[in-house]
Amino acid sequence: MIHVLKTEEADQAKTNLTNLIEKNHQHLLDILNDEERGNEWKNRFKDFVDFRKIQLEDMPIIAELYSYPNDIFVRNFHNTFDFDKERSGKTIETMIEESKRKNNGLQRFLELFLLLFQKYDRLVVNHLNRIMEDKKEYQC
Repeated sequence: MIHVLKTEEADQAKTNLTNLIEKNHQHLLDILNDEERGNEWKNRFKDFVDFRKIQLEDMPIIAELYSYPNDIFVRNFHNTFDFDKERSGKTIETMIEESKRKNNGLQRFLELFLLLFQKYDRLVVNHLNRIMEDKKEYQC
């Protein structure tokens, strides 16, 4: 059975979708308009989004990850996705459990990475990690 939306419902659904897209697009703009980052880093980030076909709905996750200092990316994930192709997701899950036990404040950071890992794959999160590691190098 096909559900046909009434004009009013269709208009509301369109408005909701437009608001969602604008909100998530704003996260991308916030990253790209960060005055502390040089154009070279911003171009690398844009290339990542285009090449890896990152969906707009994932921009809030990436924006939150962006807020973390670059050394956290280096310490936690620098080689994680290079050497352990099959177990990368399990490695992140183990890191989350350790973070809970140690209460070291990294749980949210790790959970965000796991979300992206589960949606995309290890190559995408490795690419994102490399870009986030380099944030500091490309400051103006």
